[in-house]
Amino acid sequence: MKKLLSPFIDALFPPFCRWCHHRLDPGLTLLCKNCLDYLFLLEPNNRCPSCFQQLENSSHRCYRRYSCIKGVAFCFEDSLALRSLFNSAQKPHPLSSFFLLQWQQLRWPMPDYILATPGDWFSGKKWKSRQSLAHSFAHLLQQPYLPLYIDRFHLPKPLLSLEKQPKRPLSEAIYLKDPSKIVNKRVLIIDSITESGQALSLAAKALLNYGALEVRALGGVCSGF
Repeated sequence: MKKLLSPFIDALFPPFCRWCHHRLDPGLTLLCKNCLDYLFLLEPNNRCPSCFQQLENSSHRCYRRYSCIKGVAFCFEDSLALRSLFNSAQKPHPLSSFFLLQWQQLRWPMPDYILATPGDWFSGKKWKSRQSLAHSFAHLLQQPYLPLYIDRFHLPKPLLSLEKQPKRPLSEAIYLKDPSKIVNKRVLIIDSITESGQALSLAAKALLNYGALEVRALGGVCSGF
């Protein structure tokens, strides 16, 4: 039935590119062919395992140090077209398969739990999108998903996101509803757009304090690249 009605639905409500708003060619559902060029995965080889910056010379000054995270990696170069896709809260998330391909390239061990960088109702659409992305990725790996939350009473500026806090908040600002699940378990944090890196660092520290065996992080883009 869906196949029969699809031509009529497309005629009445033609699909348009989410970024440039041009009409999509047949077979495309999110971005046009030009905007799809932004969706190429970063090559993990010759990159710093601590900040994922390209290693050009033997001497490397780490751009960001995530001392409590076993490994950090990102999927894409930063772009405005790509950022628009990270606002999607649909399930499955349109970028979850790209995260899976990047995870396979990294050859990391299978995580016991998948988590999104923390958020709450105050985070609005961005957190829902990260939840959808992490949940969809967990479904592809066939591993359980756990949500991380923010206790805003422990934030220096309760109205700001974790990435924009002027001072580093305490790890007590991040909590799990059932922390016993991750004791002696490998966990993987999924992030969308990493700016200061505070959300990843605080989440990893909180998870280790809860008893996690190992924490790794896979993000969409890092705005510092």
